[in-house]
Amino acid sequence: MQRSPWNPAETDPFSWNTWWGATWIVVTGRTRRPALRIALVVGTLLSVVNQTGTVIHAAVSAESALRIAANYAIPYVVASVGFLSAHGRAREGSP
Repeated sequence: MQRSPWNPAETDPFSWNTWWGATWIVVTGRTRRPALRIALVVGTLLSVVNQTGTVIHAAVSAESALRIAANYAIPYVVASVGFLSAHGRAREGSP
């Protein structure tokens, strides 16, 4: 069966219609490339702004390390959700 260019759900490998489907796309790493770039830039900026003193004074505790990890993880998730929102498929019967 040939895919129709008029139905983006058939041609878009990132289309989804349930939250489980969207979660699966993120977990399997299909949003990795676009989200990783954003997470690296934003996470680095947040870490420099918020954790510079801690790193310079070599006082990185487990709590500080967790905060630095969150500085990268949160933008990754947000970028993935933004990426998926552009590719989401409307449910049947919706305009």
